[in-house]
Amino acid sequence: MKVKPNPVLAAEFEALISAGKHNENKLQAFIERHTAFLPTPSLLNHQLHLQSLISKFPIGDRKTDFAYLTKSSDRWKLVLVELESPAKPLFKVSSHSANSAEFNDAVAQIVTWKEHWNELRADVERRLKPLLVPPSMAGNTISVEFQMVIGRAAEKKHDDARRRRLATIHESGIHIMTWDTLLDNYRAGRGEPKAVLTVNTSGFRLKSVERLPELTFAYVRPQHLKLSKEAEAALRADGYAIDAWKKGQLLEVNGKWPMGNMDEAIEEMVNDSMKRVLASVGKRMTAKRR
Repeated sequence: MKVKPNPVLAAEFEALISAGKHNENKLQAFIERHTAFLPTPSLLNHQLHLQSLISKFPIGDRKTDFAYLTKSSDRWKLVLVELESPAKPLFKVSSHSANSAEFNDAVAQIVTWKEHWNELRADVERRLKPLLVPPSMAGNTISVEFQMVIGRAAEKKHDDARRRRLATIHESGIHIMTWDTLLDNYRAGRGEPKAVLTVNTSGFRLKSVERLPELTFAYVRPQHLKLSKEAEAALRADGYAIDAWKKGQLLEVNGKWPMGNMDEAIEEMVNDSMKRVLASVGKRMTAKRR
C-alpha cells in the first residue's frame, strides 16, 4: 500500500537530515510517526511480516533502532536497522574509495550485532516467537541481515569506485542506504506505511497503526500483544472486533472478526461491495449527463 507523498513532510524530513550532527533521536521519532519514509528492501516473497516495524528491538543489553521480519515458505529473515547520523562521512576526503573512520566505526557496530546474534540467538528467537506465525512456520530457520542508514548521497554520486565499495559491503549482508535514498524513495511515491511494535515483558505492544495490520489478530493472542490507546482506538474505528480478541477469540475472518461473527462479516463485505458498485454506477451516470 503506497502513500501519496506529502510535500510538507518531505520538507520537514529534508530539514532534519540537513541539520547536522546529533539528530538521530529526532530522526528515529520522525520515522516512527511517518513510517513510509523507511524502506524495507530486504524482503522475502511473503513481504513485510505483519506489516510491522519493531522499534528499539533488544538483543542482549543492546537495542537496534528498528527491526523487521520477512518470510518465505521455508525460512525467516530478521533485518536489524541501524540509524547513523546524516552528517557522518562515508569516505575519506582524500580518497575516492577509502572508508572514513566514522563509517568504519559504524560498520564495526554491525559486526558487533552479528556477534550478539550468534551468542544470543536462542534468546532472540524466544522473544520473537509470538510473532512467528502461522504456527506451522514457527520452527523455520531464522537468518539475520543488517540495514544501515548513514550519510548523504552526494558522496557517492558520479563515483563508480565508491559505489562498488558499498556494493561489496552489501554482499556481506549489510545494506547501506543514505538518508537521501529515504527521501527520494518517499518523494517518488514508493513509501509504504507500517504498524509499529515495541517489546514489553509479555511479548509486544502495538504502539501505532499508520498501516492497519491485516492478519496480526488472526494469529497473535492478547497475552502476547498489548495495544496502545491510540492503536486500539484506530482498530475499533475500522471495525476490528477487539473485545472478542481480548477475550481470547482470534480474528480469523478477514483478519477483523472471530468465526462466530461470520454473518456480520459477510454482511459488512456485501455492504462494502454494494457501496463500490453504487459509487461506480453513480460516476457513469454523472459522466453521461455531461
